[in-house]
Amino acid sequence: MRVILIDLLYIVAIGLAVATLGSALWLRTPWGLRRRQVQNRRRAERSEFRCAVHGTFPQEALVRLPTGERVCPRCYEETA
Repeated sequence: MRVILIDLLYIVAIGLAVATLGSALWLRTPWGLRRRQVQNRRRAERSEFRCAVHGTFPQEALVRLPTGERVCPRCYEETA
């Protein structure tokens, strides 16, 4: 019975070590920072644009100005 408990303790210790190493890589290395930035960028690209006047629009419907800024199509029609 004692051998089984010791083996279980070893398995738990190995699992904690792997989790600690993974979180250290994720939080403290440039690789982890780059990975988080890519995830944030993808999340931002998938989101919809919210115009304060006209509501939400999908990213494909936006008009890109020569400055690189994006505006909703209705605001663009009103100003143009």
